[in-house]
Amino acid sequence: MLTKEQKLRRLKSLSRLEMEVLFYFCQSMNDDEICAKLDNISQKTLNGRRTDIYKDLKVDAPDKEKQDYLSQEYSSLIPIVCPDENALKHWRPVKLEENQNTPEEVKTVSEEKQKESEVKQIKKFNFGIPFFAFLVVLIVVGAYLLGKIGSPNLSPLPPLPTYTIPPTYTIPPTKLAVVVITNTVLPSFTPTVTIIPSDTPIPADTLIPTPTVQISFSDNFDSGIDPAWKIISGKPYIENGALTASEDTWLKLSHLPWKNFVITFDFTGGDCWIMDSYNEIGVRGDSVNDMVAFTWGNCENVWGEVTSGNWTSLSDRNGSTYGMNHFTIQVVDNKFTASVPDSFDKSIIIPDLNLPSGTIIFRLGKGSMLDNFEVDSLP
Repeated sequence: MLTKEQKLRRLKSLSRLEMEVLFYFCQSMNDDEICAKLDNISQKTLNGRRTDIYKDLKVDAPDKEKQDYLSQEYSSLIPIVCPDENALKHWRPVKLEENQNTPEEVKTVSEEKQKESEVKQIKKFNFGIPFFAFLVVLIVVGAYLLGKIGSPNLSPLPPLPTYTIPPTYTIPPTKLAVVVITNTVLPSFTPTVTIIPSDTPIPADTLIPTPTVQISFSDNFDSGIDPAWKIISGKPYIENGALTASEDTWLKLSHLPWKNFVITFDFTGGDCWIMDSYNEIGVRGDSVNDMVAFTWGNCENVWGEVTSGNWTSLSDRNGSTYGMNHFTIQVVDNKFTASVPDSFDKSIIIPDLNLPSGTIIFRLGKGSMLDNFEVDSLP
């Protein structure tokens, strides 16, 4: 029998999706009411989340009695860890640490290890003379075959990926009109202008420098969603002066493409693990299928490259963010950096990146909140 403290720790380890189901179940809602409350999820999805709850809470009871067990054992504890819907909206799971096993869990682990040891003892094979005789024969046959066949040819390693360099375009020679001004002294002191046609071509490798355009964009969402944001999918809306969404939402900043720039924003929300629910910002992007992306949850984050819809991880997943955090994303040439003060500072370099510039794409997870978004161009 678990103690109250052990039950509370198991409740705190539930994901937000599991806590939503358990929260409304303990308010005596039936399945139809719970599905309607959770954006009309299907009965199949509800049953799946309920099964995960039984597993995480170690509910050891017949199937017909599991719901009664939940109601009896956990209804009085839910208000302690999640008192209202506002707390549910900002629910963040806490992982069960391995060094905090309950006595019952320690006993179970010990029993399992003892059983494994007994199985290993049963499966031990007494290696005797027949086995070693067979081994000698096998070695002799192998040596003979190697002498006949020769050293095996090792397959070459697959070639490194190559990247096609975009074609360059040469400006064809054009006829210029060379203007020669002569200051011949005439009685009226009027200079004469003589136009002499010339066939001198413009050198193909001569480029006229253009001034650097400093682009900037900011949106604090106090006056709604800026028209520069284009909704790819989802349902974003403004709540308490910040951008949030009722479902996972993709947005694209339809502004001039940036090459080198720095992005800052305030953000809170998301599940612990990326595989459950995640938030993402794509840079140097053309679409959600082609971009360099930084993806994060509350317990991990990672840089990656998306090419034709295929994701490739480019960094480790270390780093956690809980509560409201101030993010900084910086892109300079082929170096990409993401950081949060007192949490992580993660950089990658992509040597052969074929995305010299691009727009910015943002994935806002359901219930997450974005505020004070700002982009500043760098030289």
